[in-house]
Amino acid sequence: DDDIARVAPAVRAQRAHLGFVIDDGGQQCALLDERGRLLEPMELTAVLARIAAGEQPGAAVVVDETAAAAAGPAILAAGGRLVACSPTAAAMFRTMRDTRAILGAAGGRWWFRDGRPVCDAIVTLSRVLDALSRSDAPFSSVVATAAPRDWAPLAAGS
Repeated sequence: DDDIARVAPAVRAQRAHLGFVIDDGGQQCALLDERGRLLEPMELTAVLARIAAGEQPGAAVVVDETAAAAAGPAILAAGGRLVACSPTAAAMFRTMRDTRAILGAAGGRWWFRDGRPVCDAIVTLSRVLDALSRSDAPFSSVVATAAPRDWAPLAAGS
């Protein structure tokens, strides 16, 4: 992606804490750590699940059914309850509403319960900044500690 290619070196050059790219629709986003490395969506899901489940232990976290097996260990380790659903926006909205989920993740989009399920990249950014504010650690360290050590996507860097 051209935007990622432009943001990554800027993050490194400016010694920024992170890079954040929002798609034209304002929902999908991509994040880069302080080294300019693009995060996999499930890495960010692990960070967000850790915060959300810490605030509401045992609450549901809805994940795209194609990523549920990979995301499950991190969500369970965070204290959340994994729920899988179709990756469509309609399915995510319904499943989050019906399970009273606190977080949803599908295809570079994160959903949060704010009265009703909301998918907005700016809300995602605010949650990421909240995660960073809880520690003096670099973003890459926050990401690395959010999931079990043996979580395949993190260990493989895929």
